[in-house]
Amino acid sequence: MHHALGNDPTHYRRTLPEIALDEEKGGDLRAIARWLSQPFTVLDVVADMPLPDDINPHDLVTVPRRGRRELAALIEHSLPAASLRALGWVRSRRTH
Repeated sequence: MHHALGNDPTHYRRTLPEIALDEEKGGDLRAIARWLSQPFTVLDVVADMPLPDDINPHDLVTVPRRGRRELAALIEHSLPAASLRALGWVRSRRTH
């Protein structure tokens, strides 16, 4: 929704800032933020997966990278990147 509309008008029970402050539930959000802050390479996609000979592994990373960018944009919109860095959740803005 955020990617398509520029925001997400859905009324959730809790907002990302509320989840971020929750010790238990915030753990998942912190894990996602850390994952998004790390480089994402072809090896992340194909490490444990045999591929047919006619598949270029580099072609497989475009969709996950696009999804990571969209997820990062949603989190940054709801929790500014400076706040995530201040909390020590991420080190950089890299999403791929």
